[in-house]
Amino acid sequence: SDDYRLRRDGLRKIGRAQDAQEMLVARAQYLCRTSPEDQNQLAKEKVLCLLQLERFEEANQLLEHQIRTCSISQLSVWEAEFWLLRGLGFRAVSRLDDALRSFQQATSVCPKGGNLEAQALFELGLQRLLMGEGRPAELALRNCVSAAAGANYADPAGFCLGWLCMKNQRWTEAKDWFGQVVERQALNLESVDPAICWGQLAAVYQSE
Repeated sequence: SDDYRLRRDGLRKIGRAQDAQEMLVARAQYLCRTSPEDQNQLAKEKVLCLLQLERFEEANQLLEHQIRTCSISQLSVWEAEFWLLRGLGFRAVSRLDDALRSFQQATSVCPKGGNLEAQALFELGLQRLLMGEGRPAELALRNCVSAAAGANYADPAGFCLGWLCMKNQRWTEAKDWFGQVVERQALNLESVDPAICWGQLAAVYQSE
């Protein structure tokens, strides 16, 4: 219900992830016989709580189970969602090779077109940047921009591409990428905040 979601999100926002986790356990008992959509949504929320609590092994075990279940049931959207979460969890504990494999799996199983594919391609490109793999990173980020087509991930991918071109002294291309982001920002006031983009690039700088 909306009331449940408001209370859960409120607890998470003020840092009471443990209380939110307990709410999820109670909710799981209530929803144990509901649809796969509800069960997967609940599992996703539980993983997010576990990651916030830095209980990475528990989160990874749950993700393994959900990925296997979704693969058998051919629920490709949820399978991709869980692969993405697994990649983000591995990135958080600096298991970069495992994170890369997870993002690759996400791109391979997610439906083509739309924001989910764009997110998977963006995370894959960013992961390759973090690992110093410039060419594969550029390819994934270019594919992200093509898939996003005005959706949320076109801007952060464009920022990363501009930065990558600057790093390689490809000044004209860098100007073009940054120019595209500025143009989209001007046309779409609900576009992604540039601070998100720079936050991602800061992680790349820190990794070098």
